[in-house]
Amino acid sequence: MYQLDVCHKPPTDQCRPAVHDNIANAPHKRKTKKARSSRKKLFENSSLENMTEKVTHLLPGFLQKLHSANLCYDFCNFINLVCHKFPLTNIALVLFLDAVRWYGLPITSMMTYKEDTMKFWRVV
Repeated sequence: MYQLDVCHKPPTDQCRPAVHDNIANAPHKRKTKKARSSRKKLFENSSLENMTEKVTHLLPGFLQKLHSANLCYDFCNFINLVCHKFPLTNIALVLFLDAVRWYGLPITSMMTYKEDTMKFWRVV
């Protein structure tokens, strides 16, 4: 094994790194405060019962919007497929849900991406 020689004497110009003074006198990085959202998050830390109640309350207006955009049949078909055979790891679904999360953030710089999303964008 190799042993490193350690300088046991007080630092001199010969054993002290040249950048030592620059590091000691460098300004400290300013700590930024996290932005606190005044908006309530719809489903954060909610139990399944609370989420079900909130979705049940929102569903009529949601379906009305989808119906007016002629998307209601496709959405209902999607729900049926998710319950039976649609893979939840499908990259199109993962990217869509990332877009949903992005729109739900009060500050877009707070967005963090899932590992699968990052892998997708590296390949593309």
